[in-house]
This record gives sequence, structure tokens and C-alpha cells, in this order.
Amino acid sequence: MTRTLICTVGETPQVVTETVQALALSGWVPDRIVLATTTRGESVFNEGRPPRTLPDGRIIPGLPPLTGPMGRLAALFAVLASPPIKPEIAVPRTSAGALINDIGTGEEADAFAQLMFDLVFDATRGPEDELCVSLAGGRKTMSANAAQALQFFGRATDRLYHVVVRPAAIENDPGFWWKGEGGYLAAEGSAAPAHFSDAEILLHPMEVVRTLAFRGTRAIYEECNRSFRDAVRRANTTLSTDRMVIDLANRTISLGRAESLRYTPQVIAVLALIAYAACCGKSLQLVGLAKVKRRPALDNDEAAAVAAWSWFYNAMNLNLIWEVPELDGRPLEAFDKKVAADIAQFDFDQFGPPLSRLRSYLDLIDAYLAAKVLPPKSLQTGFAPDAISFILPTGLHDHPFAAGLAGAK
Repeated sequence: MTRTLICTVGETPQVVTETVQALALSGWVPDRIVLATTTRGESVFNEGRPPRTLPDGRIIPGLPPLTGPMGRLAALFAVLASPPIKPEIAVPRTSAGALINDIGTGEEADAFAQLMFDLVFDATRGPEDELCVSLAGGRKTMSANAAQALQFFGRATDRLYHVVVRPAAIENDPGFWWKGEGGYLAAEGSAAPAHFSDAEILLHPMEVVRTLAFRGTRAIYEECNRSFRDAVRRANTTLSTDRMVIDLANRTISLGRAESLRYTPQVIAVLALIAYAACCGKSLQLVGLAKVKRRPALDNDEAAAVAAWSWFYNAMNLNLIWEVPELDGRPLEAFDKKVAADIAQFDFDQFGPPLSRLRSYLDLIDAYLAAKVLPPKSLQTGFAPDAISFILPTGLHDHPFAAGLAGAK
């Protein structure tokens, strides 16, 4: 089992020692430490930073190195009586392969997000491994990416933390590295402030929604060739696709908040029949001896399937039916006559070619979404009956057939 600590860090390496001590005091000591940063941060960690004098005369104290056998991290592990750990420093690269010096552009922000996704993905491979992520250091975009990555791949045992030091005067003092022996390194020989003994390192666990629990985000990441941007888009698609709404009034198919598709009445009638079969708990199949002339059937009932198809198809042409002047106040009767006429004239060409077009249209949208609407080589939708709704044109809500449509409105 490996315990990995991933820290987002800018040019304030003290957050690393503060986090390590806080975790150690809670009973969790890492075996591996990864510092996600920039080349500027890497330089500070390895070489320290000399004092700087500002134009107004103020002096910014220098910093000793964090890494190395004489670094502050090694000193902390000596205090904790734990074997020292050489941290791994991870710096993202742009698409051109250049290491980033700061996060100021969209490309640099994307590069850091990609780095965080890769680090967390790899750290959560082993079922027994544990991961803690600290978002206390670095720019806000770095912290946001850390939370995003853990939300995407985190398991029940993985944790996200923020670290705060109180009082604030200590938190902002560059001499403070941890609480206790050797934890304050005064600049220019000055002593630790009197209130140093009152310092507290507060470890705040951050709650995250672990999408891995109900969506295969690891598989999504690999299917998207480990592209964080494509994986997030795919995950948003899968998470938002909670319902399929077949709008016969507007001739559209809505899939959660992800897609709204407009097709011809023939194509929508085919999908409506497939959805209707799921709502009724029936199997939709093609029957008949001649392969090119087979007809749809609901549990081998061809008449029921053709009647449902004709009802859906004509519901989308209701205005044309009701334009006939001889209605005499009997619009539903005129609608039923048209449905009956189409049932009598039905042949495979009214189902087979639209079914093929539906599959070709679905090839143009997200693969996960398409497979949920209609899996390949299947006539059974992946949407559960309680996730399917029909929107009917005004005038058909009182039709007897409409009463059997799930979620009809």
C-alpha cells in the first residue's frame, strides 16, 4: 500500500511542511510526496530564495531550500522521527513541450489541469493505495484543478484538504514552517515571535462529490486518451443525461441537458416506438421471413407495434390532419381515421430506412450518449422507463392511447 500526498504549491513551500505535520498529527504519514508547481516554484524548493529589497525599502526575507538532505522537509521528518522522503516535483508542459513558469494564460491553465488529472489518476490505481490532496498552495486555478481531479477519480478513502495557520500573523510569517521544535526559522538571527507557541495548524477536510461512485470516470479518461478537457465534457454528458424526452409537438428529442436533437417525423416515430416498448415492458423485434421486409412487433404482436408507430407518426402531423375542413368538430375521430389508414398501408420501408437513419444520426453525437439512446444492433433503449417522457401536441392529451404513455404531458 502506498500513501501519496499531492500538494499544489506556488512559491510558498511552507504549506508543504505545514500539511505534512498536520497529517502526521492526525495519524497519516505519506510514503510519497508530489509537489505540483511551476518552474518558479521548483527553483524555490530546490535552491531557496535570497532576501529581496522592495522599492520602498522593505525587505522580504529569504527562504531556505525545501528539498535536499539539508532542506526544511528533511528537518521536519527528523522531528517526526520518520524516514525522510524525497519529494517528486511535477511541472506541467505546454502543447509545445515547454515547462510552464507561471499560470497566466489559458494554455498554461489547461496544462496544469492536465497534470493534476494525470497525477490523481495514477495515484488512485491501486485498490489499497491511499491519496491525500492538499490545495492550500499555488494559484486559485491550481487549487480548483486539484479539487476537480479528486472529484473525478477520488475513492472513499481519498481525501482533499486545506491547511490554515492561526493566528494570521504566524501564517504570513515566512519564518514559520511547522509547530514545535525547529519549526520557526527566524531571519537574520532574530528570535521567534512571542506568540509562536500559540500557533495552530488547522487541517480542514473538504467534501467532494465523487463522480467515480456512479460513473466510470476512469474508463472515460482512458477512452478520451487521457485528455482532461475531453473527459470532463464526456462526464458532463453522462451525468446530465438523466432523461429522454420525446417531444412530438416540436419534433425533437431531448437528452437531459446534454443534447436536443431535431429529426424527421419518420425517424422520431421509430425512436418513439422503441421508447414506448421500454415503457410497456415489452420487447421490440422485427418479424417476418424476408429480411428486407420484416416488420416491427411488440412481444411478437405486429399489429400493436404498427398501431403505435402510426399514432406517433401522425401525432407529429396533427396540424395537417386538422386542416381538413370536413372535421365537423370531431378532430380526434379524424386523427384516428388517418392512423387507421396508415396502419393499413404500412410496410417495412416506413420503419427500416428511418431506423438506419436514426443510427447514422446517433453516430454524430457522443458515443456514450448514442449507446444509451439505442445500443448497436439492438432495438431496446438504455433509458429506464421512469426516465422516458413524451410531450404531446395540444389536442391529443385526452386520447385513449395517450393515457398509456409514461410521463406524457
